[in-house]
Amino acid sequence: MIATTHLRGVLLEAPDLTTAKVFYEDAWGLESLRSKEAAALYFRGRGDEPWIFGLTSGPRRRLRRLRLGLATREHVDLAYAELQHAGVTVVSPPVMLPGPGEYYGLLFKDPDGQLVELSATQKTAGPGWIAKYLPERMSHVVLNSPNARDTARFYVDILGFAVSDWYERDAIIFLRCNQDHHCIGLSQCEQASLNHVAFLVDDQGAVLHAGARAGKRGAKSIWGPGRHGPGGNVFDYFEDPSGFVVEYTAELIQIPPDTPWSAREWERTSANANVWGTGGPTPRALELMAGPR
Repeated sequence: MIATTHLRGVLLEAPDLTTAKVFYEDAWGLESLRSKEAAALYFRGRGDEPWIFGLTSGPRRRLRRLRLGLATREHVDLAYAELQHAGVTVVSPPVMLPGPGEYYGLLFKDPDGQLVELSATQKTAGPGWIAKYLPERMSHVVLNSPNARDTARFYVDILGFAVSDWYERDAIIFLRCNQDHHCIGLSQCEQASLNHVAFLVDDQGAVLHAGARAGKRGAKSIWGPGRHGPGGNVFDYFEDPSGFVVEYTAELIQIPPDTPWSAREWERTSANANVWGTGGPTPRALELMAGPR
């Protein structure tokens, strides 16, 4: 079994990189990085990860790559052998990957056809300008899946994840690979697509502060602030210029290694979606989270 360590981030495709760059720098509070690639943008947060969020030019909004971490280059090579043995479609064997950070990794497709990176690096990001209440790293990604239960089994059996909780009818299955309650969610949907991406900030106050700051800079709030039942995290969701859903989040439940944890099914109710009692997702949030039509 492959020992996935953490979520590194995502690479998305967007039609207008100029507008997107302004949004993620000014409104969202990420730090843009220099790139030799004319049709790609890379951003970092406050943490050690060299880059956590990337955009590449394309005709539509979609997930281009889900990025997962491994401990060392040797683990990448071992993962390559394990994926081949399991009959998984490997798109690229281990190589030095483009973009900042000197990542050594491979690319493969999960059961829904989503491109996934497994990578390792010894490079860390240096001090940046980002204010302490802005994103440290990527917290989690929720993917829409036409076969959420089968895809979850793949992430558990092949990539070493565990199921933390789930909503009834597989509305969302929450998966963890470290002590964070979840870093991947799989939502039962007609088509494979991106539901949303969440950026970790320090605490509840930082979620409120960052959300207010983003709103003053023109970001469109579509749900929140609030607190989820599964995972226990505080949230505030926004719409970016391309129609992606992005979230500030904090205070996700921690499950240390060897700690007893009983995964359970949650009813899909507004009260569980937002225990603060300020309402469930707005129609606009539901529309965008379902992915492009």
